[in-house]
Amino acid sequence: MFTTLSGRADQLLVLQMLLANGITTGINMEGSPKILELRNEIRDGRLKSPALYTTGIFIQQPAFMTAEQVRKEVIEEKRAGYDFIKVHGELTKEGYDTLFDTARAEHIQVVGHVPSNLGIDAALGRQRLIVHAEEFLYSYFQFHRDPPSDPAEVDRMVRDISKRTAESGTWVSPTLSVFWQIISQAADVDAVLRRPEMQYMPRHLTTGVAVGATNFGWYPPDNPYVKRWTPEKIPYLRLQYSIMQRLTAGLRDAGVPLLAGTDPFVPCVIPGFSMKDELDQLYEAGLTPYETLETATSNAARFLGTSADEGTMTKGKIADFVLLNANPLENINNAFLQGGVMLRGKWHPEDELQRDLSNALKASRAAGTEIRE
Repeated sequence: MFTTLSGRADQLLVLQMLLANGITTGINMEGSPKILELRNEIRDGRLKSPALYTTGIFIQQPAFMTAEQVRKEVIEEKRAGYDFIKVHGELTKEGYDTLFDTARAEHIQVVGHVPSNLGIDAALGRQRLIVHAEEFLYSYFQFHRDPPSDPAEVDRMVRDISKRTAESGTWVSPTLSVFWQIISQAADVDAVLRRPEMQYMPRHLTTGVAVGATNFGWYPPDNPYVKRWTPEKIPYLRLQYSIMQRLTAGLRDAGVPLLAGTDPFVPCVIPGFSMKDELDQLYEAGLTPYETLETATSNAARFLGTSADEGTMTKGKIADFVLLNANPLENINNAFLQGGVMLRGKWHPEDELQRDLSNALKASRAAGTEIRE
């Protein structure tokens, strides 16, 4: 998410948005040398910020057309200090195989999308994490045809791919909220843009935002989802989303470990605040409140290999937690009724978090005004 940001003030705003919403650790899914500097600054204790992990740039065609190009990039990213390798779009089979061979030799894990031209079987058992349940629509449910509409066939396919994913050991981050936001924008973008949390998004961060190689404006007429998905296509999107919901529950049933993720800066997906949307969507897909909370706590630590030090409330572990004013096991929405955040053993009450967020917002807006002038 940080690659969309042009300046320091914007980076600090996003970090405060995450912290103000109780997020103490995050994975950035498109990196750069500047993001590495930011991550290192956080790790050195020079910023009051959530811990940050980051991938490198997207590995995909046409930037990486040959196996040798892929091999060279993986080695360079490992030596630069990135935490993960990110595969995003299509690759040749030779390039994809080389990606894993090189990553294994360099002791770095591969995360990201599934190359739609190769299908899900190319990723299972090799890719550590598949980001977006949506990827299964293209690499499994739609690899040779449109998604099934017969509920019995959907259930059969969900059981099949969930079992295979569990046996492979690959993790999944459903990011259901991203797809739901696409449907919501296509149906009524004005209502989405009126949400209270939009006040924390300076206009310069929502106009001509670059996500990968594509510019995504949040407001009409530049909003890509409003342009692409006309009202008559919304039922098709809802069918796809219902399959993603059933898949998420099926993955849970099969024992696939799930991670909460939100993909901020996709239009109308707001850093930090979108975590509430994701937890709501995971719960609506069938996870219990406890299972939903696991995706953002103990599962995250397991995935990062830091369970010995964080992820659960245990004596001797790093004190990263949120103090809540109500029990989230009774209502998942209570997970965001917070009284403050403990970050690496230091207490930050809610009024301090809100004050810091307000100050960061003012600085970002000022910096954005200077850029426009």
